[in-house]
Amino acid sequence: MRNRKLTITELTHRFGGVAISHAVPFSTGTLVAHTAKASCPVPDLGRIRGRAQTAASVDTDAEILLLIGDTTLIDYNATGGSDGGELYTIIDVATANTGGLEIVEGNAAKQTLDVLVDPRAYRNTIS
Repeated sequence: MRNRKLTITELTHRFGGVAISHAVPFSTGTLVAHTAKASCPVPDLGRIRGRAQTAASVDTDAEILLLIGDTTLIDYNATGGSDGGELYTIIDVATANTGGLEIVEGNAAKQTLDVLVDPRAYRNTIS
């Protein structure tokens, strides 16, 4: 495993995988610099499964079918987790074709989406 950037936050960033270790801040809560190991799915083959950003948008199979094939991004909310911490979700609205993640499946009962990583998302630029 290589140390990589952990999330896609803008179209100019490179996808770096899903963190398999977490940051340990100083006792003050400050995190100055950090590298982490990441699990990097095989492009066009390895899936990432995550909760949809808006659960009501994927609570039926018909809604999920409308999303399959759309490209999207991961959303980050610094305090959206149930413990007040970070929350990462898969945006359920199609983004630009440069999004880097393709929605391929979903589970209406769990309100999750499965995405594949486009090989170009591992590069610095996607065109």
